[in-house]
Amino acid sequence: MSQHDSILKLLTEFDDNQLRPIKDDLEIARMIRGALPEDEDFEPLVLAELYAFSLLEDNEYGKANWQTYFGPALRNSGGGEVFEAIPLTKISKELLDYWESRINQCSNPILKSRYAGLVWEFSKKIRNTKPDFDKVGLVYVNSLLQAGQAGRYVFSQTVFKKLSRALTLALSFRNKALTGEAIEKIRKYAKEHEDSKKPGIWRHNYDLIVKDKLKEIDESIIAEIVDDLEGKFSLGLTPKPNGRPELNSAHVALDRLLDYYKKINDKESIKRLLGLLATAYEAEVLSIQPVQAIHLLGRLNEYYKTHNLFTEAIEVYKRIQALSPAVLEAMVPIATEFKVSKDTIDDFVAKCMLGDAPEVLSRLATAFIPSKDSKLSVFGGEGISALLTKSLHDGSGRTVAKVGPKNVDINGNEVMGISTNMSYGSVLLHFCITAGKTQSLLTVGNIMEYLKCSCLIAPDRYGLIEAGISAYLKGDFVVSLHILIPQFEAACLKLVELNGGSIWREGKNGGDNVRVLDDILRDELIVDSFGEDESFYLRVLFTDQRGWNLRNKVCHGMMKTNGFDYRKADRVFVAFLLLGLIKFQEFEPSLSEN
Repeated sequence: MSQHDSILKLLTEFDDNQLRPIKDDLEIARMIRGALPEDEDFEPLVLAELYAFSLLEDNEYGKANWQTYFGPALRNSGGGEVFEAIPLTKISKELLDYWESRINQCSNPILKSRYAGLVWEFSKKIRNTKPDFDKVGLVYVNSLLQAGQAGRYVFSQTVFKKLSRALTLALSFRNKALTGEAIEKIRKYAKEHEDSKKPGIWRHNYDLIVKDKLKEIDESIIAEIVDDLEGKFSLGLTPKPNGRPELNSAHVALDRLLDYYKKINDKESIKRLLGLLATAYEAEVLSIQPVQAIHLLGRLNEYYKTHNLFTEAIEVYKRIQALSPAVLEAMVPIATEFKVSKDTIDDFVAKCMLGDAPEVLSRLATAFIPSKDSKLSVFGGEGISALLTKSLHDGSGRTVAKVGPKNVDINGNEVMGISTNMSYGSVLLHFCITAGKTQSLLTVGNIMEYLKCSCLIAPDRYGLIEAGISAYLKGDFVVSLHILIPQFEAACLKLVELNGGSIWREGKNGGDNVRVLDDILRDELIVDSFGEDESFYLRVLFTDQRGWNLRNKVCHGMMKTNGFDYRKADRVFVAFLLLGLIKFQEFEPSLSEN
């Protein structure tokens, strides 16, 4: 028996067993592979069957790159390159002819809808002809509706995907009968599974029927679905036997109701719903921990801001601020230990201290700048923390920033990773600073002589900077940080000006305001001068709320006295040393100029 005959026999058995549920259509591809010898090349018609059930439906890559509903899985070559598991060039006219012949050879709607769907999608692209509407298009939709019946698939998301596709096509065909049947099946399946272990399955009524099809669906159906969501929302807010509401269910209903009322511009209904949510939150906030209460109120605040209810948002924010100190009190410190041998430290410090004062200062300026491309630390995004959203709080307990999961907030996790690496690196940095003082390399005179070579520091600033450096070396970090941070900002502004950039932005009253430091550090002129990693590091150190944010904390008076420690002062000092590397370029006259 040939490979193809074996596979046809397998598919015929599946075709005859109409009530055998599968996870998804890929399971058929796995069945085919499992029935074939591993050491043999596949026959062309066997490949046709494999391709048919290996292509992914509702595939984002296919939509973007093939302009088709179906698309390939993506594979990694191992060398970092990504390739299509099934290239578009493999889908030929012969393949389409075979799939079209299979439509009428089987009766199981799972098989039938897959073959018809592929022919429907790829005919125009491959054959340059439209597929037959009655023999392919209508068969495709009817088969999807049958495949979406209970008992065909194990998982509800697969069922809804089939029914959603059927509804979309029925609407595009302007076929009221098929449209009505698709809507009926979606609602019936959601109702039948509403009380199962699949909470919120009723959300699909709105997501698939109403959300993106508001103008295409009968108003009476929309009204029924919205009324049902109102009921689910009210039920979710009603306290259960344990005295607590089911807020997750309420949020699922609310998000869809807000989407609907926003689309029809019903502001009063939005305000009504959020008022009900706020009332439920009030009772909940009294019985939960402060950090949980702030999370709930933060969500309410976002709802209000999203829907332009700013007065209400401000009141909620005041509640959040009032609870912030309690959050800080409830926090428990977590210690992280790492070991470095004394020999390793001594060797590292000795290498940093090689040479004269200018060499040492130049080395300190760059040796402790972490790269954002380096592996993130344990706090920055490896392990389970990469899956979580992290909130960052200031000394009063106020939430200053949030960093999302690594897969959706790469930049935020890079900032946190660098912040943590800076903390670890500060230990070695301080050993080097201490050694430099002991060896009389780090003196006010040596440092000022080094900095005076920079084109970014004007002579009229020397006195201020010398006072800041002197305070730093004496351990008066409150004074040194208050002096050096603004002077660092002034030097960055000068760098932009010297390179032909503008340091001004339009002010509110018709005048010009100086650009803020964060904006300046993102300027291409700064990035080109310092380097991409260096400018990113400087933003983490001075202006990023997810990082150390020293410029804003110090200049806005947000740092308490005990916050002015050697770690921060060391980092600002070596950032200042970085300025000493920026000098006017010296040109030697060419022979033609003599």
